[in-house]
Amino acid sequence: DQVREMSARGVAFGGHSHTHRILTHLTLAEAAGEIRGSRDTIAAELGVPPSTFSYPNGNWNPAVASAVAEASFTIAFSMDRGAVSAGRG
Repeated sequence: DQVREMSARGVAFGGHSHTHRILTHLTLAEAAGEIRGSRDTIAAELGVPPSTFSYPNGNWNPAVASAVAEASFTIAFSMDRGAVSAGRG
């Protein structure tokens, strides 16, 4: 209820994985399910799909990053220092 109220007041929420499993420790199919599950739950609860994603523990690799992009997230956050733009992984 608090998240819905905050969302209604303009606070944006992003995905993080469905059950907080470390995505780089999973098969790509499992990771994609975690990513989509997070997106779908937020969209169902708040009425709008999230556009941002934060990798659990900051762990990512190119395959996981591709799965995040395929799930329609437009930006993702890790614990790595610096910025990476589209086309630079």
